[in-house]
Amino acid sequence: TWNAGAKGTGGVNGLAVAGITLFSAIGTQIWKSSDSCKTWNTMEIAQANGKPVVALAAGAENGSQIVFAVVDDEGVLRSNDLGETWIKVLGKDSMTSDGTRVVSELSDIVMPGNQVNAAYVNSVNQVFKTENGGTTWVSVFRMDSNSNPGKSSLPFNVEKSWVQTEVKWGYDIS
Repeated sequence: TWNAGAKGTGGVNGLAVAGITLFSAIGTQIWKSSDSCKTWNTMEIAQANGKPVVALAAGAENGSQIVFAVVDDEGVLRSNDLGETWIKVLGKDSMTSDGTRVVSELSDIVMPGNQVNAAYVNSVNQVFKTENGGTTWVSVFRMDSNSNPGKSSLPFNVEKSWVQTEVKWGYDIS
């Protein structure tokens, strides 16, 4: 049986679970339930500057719980206290710890199951990874916008091993 859960304006942009807490991104707010969706609390995120939350990821491990939110035109925010407080950990035009500039909007984020330290976030042509809960980020995938003239509009200069082993997006790389 399905029942109505969090109600807000706009569509649901993301769902994430940390322990027993479910998070739902709706418009500029994140809704949270820790009682099997019987009740919901809404959280306003000051660092979002009134912009929509476009993606969520969460994880729990050994009593630690972390939530990441990707906010349109702002970047990645992290909460270590189930959404009570947030800090910005990566944004457009910021530099990663390996010296790569984030050149476009960030649009999605995922975390491996039952972990709080690892996460991947992507933009149009880049994927970034953290292994320490968002403290530092490195570029793990990049598609150069300079394509091979006259042959294809698909950008080249893709990091071959990462695409084939982790993403499996089906690129035919030669």
